[in-house]
Amino acid sequence: MRVSLTHCSNSSCVLTRIIETIQYVDKTLGLQQTLRTQMELMTSEKFERVLHPIFEEDELTLIIAGGFLGFVAGLIQQGIETGYLAKWFTKKREAFRKWRTGGRQAAATTDPER
Repeated sequence: MRVSLTHCSNSSCVLTRIIETIQYVDKTLGLQQTLRTQMELMTSEKFERVLHPIFEEDELTLIIAGGFLGFVAGLIQQGIETGYLAKWFTKKREAFRKWRTGGRQAAATTDPER
């Protein structure tokens, strides 16, 4: 494949040229195969050392987000186990029905004498 160096005036032509250039460079240099081979040869520790600097800047954010999500998941699990969430959703559903109907139907369904 030969990349043409002609001038492009529209964005689709430019995008096409960029894709062609990437494919040409990848095919010529064999980058994808080289990277795959070298990464397969890495030990887990070496691979971690390669990735760690990438995530190091955001490590604190990831730890805090993970802790928060774990806390929320624990609260949800506790609410399910104790039945609190079912009671809460029932109250909210009844409040929504009352709001939606203007209190007419909710009063009729909750009053056993009607």
